Amino acid sequence: MAEPQFLFSEIPLSRAAFDRWLASSIPDPRKWPITAPEIQEETVRDALLPYFTASVDIQRCMLLHDKSMGVLRCALWIADQELRPVMMQLTALLATTAP
Repeated sequence: MAEPQFLFSEIPLSRAAFDRWLASSIPDPRKWPITAPEIQEETVRDALLPYFTASVDIQRCMLLHDKSMGVLRCALWIADQELRPVMMQLTALLATTAP
């Protein structure tokens, strides 16, 4: 079995920008800087929701907005190759926080 892969990041993002990002439309996947499977939801919030309502044994992400520091903290992990598309979708969504 392959070793788990992890991605940790801190993205400077004010609370107002975080709220706007959650409500924003999903951009055209062809414009994303990485290749990711197409997402069917209309907003970032809707696209993220399934990752946080999944059963505990398959949850693979954590997002925490620190309002006082204006930082979005992210942790994504993948335990096996089957979840690689999930990691790519989440990474692509996070990439939309910046122009």
